[in-house]
Amino acid sequence: MKQKTNIKKIIKSPIFIFITIVMLPFLIFGIFLLAVPISRPNEYVRDYVLREIPMGTSWDNAIEIIAENKWYISESRTEQGLRIYPNGSAYFANANEMLNGPENVKDRIVGTKAMFVELGEFYGPTHTAVFAWLAFDENDGLVEAVIRRDIDSL
Repeated sequence: MKQKTNIKKIIKSPIFIFITIVMLPFLIFGIFLLAVPISRPNEYVRDYVLREIPMGTSWDNAIEIIAENKWYISESRTEQGLRIYPNGSAYFANANEMLNGPENVKDRIVGTKAMFVELGEFYGPTHTAVFAWLAFDENDGLVEAVIRRDIDSL
C-alpha cells in the first residue's frame, strides 16, 4: 500500500510533470530521426545509398532507382567524372582534369560521368539537406558515391 502511495506522489509532483512535458517531445523527435536513414552519419548514408544503388549499377538503372526512391537528380554530367578532395568532399571534374588529371595531386578523379542527387532533407534542430555524388566509369557502372550534407545555422 505504501509503495502505491509513493508512486502516486511522484506522478503528482511538479518535477515529474515538468520532466515528462519537456522530455517527451525530445524522445519522440529522437526516435523519428533514427527512423530517417539520411539523418544518420555520412558513412551510414553512403552505405544506405549503395544498398539502393549497388556498385556496378548502370547509369540508366541508377536513374530509375533514384526515381523509385523519390530522390531528385539536381545535376548530371555525361562527359565529366568527379573530383574528390582529400577531405572527402567532391565536385564535377572539369574537362582539363578529365584529360590531364587533377591540378592538386592530393585530389583524385573518379569515373567518366557523374550526377548530383538530392536524397532529402530533415529538420532537427536545424534544417539539413543531404546529397549524393555518384560517379560512373567508362563501362557505365557506378564506381563511387560521396555524401554531402548542407546544414543551415540557427
